[in-house]
Amino acid sequence: MRKTMIALLTLSAMVSCGKITSTETLAEIAVRAVNCIETKGYVTGESLQDSGVPRDIHLSAYNTTLAQPYFLDMTFKNPAGDSWTNHNGDVHTPLYWPQDSRLSFLAYSAGTSAPKAAWSLSGNTSRVVLDVTPESLQDDILFAVADDCTSELSPISLDFRHSQAWIEFQISAPISEITSFLGVTINNVRTSGILTITDNYGLATSSWDFSSSMPSNHLLTPDWSAISSPSSSVSLSILLPQQPCCSFTFHFKINGVDRAFPCDLSGSEYWYSSVHYTYKANVIGGEVSGFTKSSAEGDDISCHISTTEQNWD
Repeated sequence: MRKTMIALLTLSAMVSCGKITSTETLAEIAVRAVNCIETKGYVTGESLQDSGVPRDIHLSAYNTTLAQPYFLDMTFKNPAGDSWTNHNGDVHTPLYWPQDSRLSFLAYSAGTSAPKAAWSLSGNTSRVVLDVTPESLQDDILFAVADDCTSELSPISLDFRHSQAWIEFQISAPISEITSFLGVTINNVRTSGILTITDNYGLATSSWDFSSSMPSNHLLTPDWSAISSPSSSVSLSILLPQQPCCSFTFHFKINGVDRAFPCDLSGSEYWYSSVHYTYKANVIGGEVSGFTKSSAEGDDISCHISTTEQNWD
């Protein structure tokens, strides 16, 4: 009902004194996603797909010509697989361009975690603040801006960016050894926080605030039931807020005994948003090397770790 009323008010604002503009002569506001590359099952390409379905885009617009908000937190959907348009639930509810005006857009997209959002529209410094919880550790939160747009440019291109760092652990071992891997603990890590997305004069920026959250140890474990055939490797991934790098600990069961191998990432500084970090551990026989030794003796396993990082975009 709220969105229907806003749409009606938006349309009535297009009616001037003594002159009525037909909706047939108006251009519908539509957007499309660009430059959002494949991110291993989180979001795929320009279709902005999550598990094979185009995601919703939460969109606000500011009328830069009149220096006032135009609409706030509308849900744009893409059921046909082409461009995103406003919907009230599953009902297509068009929003139209204001005549002789320019619009600036601020957008974010999240999956099932659905963080709470608070919007503030003020032209080139508009922002949305998201309360991000641990439910978003597997949810790629994206954001974009597009400034000073006209109807001739529709559908408007939204250049989405990733707000989190993608941390991936790849474990390799002989098939007979791989099931000895129990998981990895990320130590004293921030898994929640306040994410502020800002239209900084046409540049989309993001920042994290952890003043209301506490760090914790977070354990990632392999789901062996999801592996359909024997494999000599397993991969664990998590999406984290931008923050200083944390140490982590690999867990194995060796000869029936739980063993822990810590890694302190010496020389590393930050896990940055929109960067994919890969930590590869190669498990072989012999003495332990590459990690700090656990306090237990008699381990018959050795782990060598290597690190790579690359931009998502």
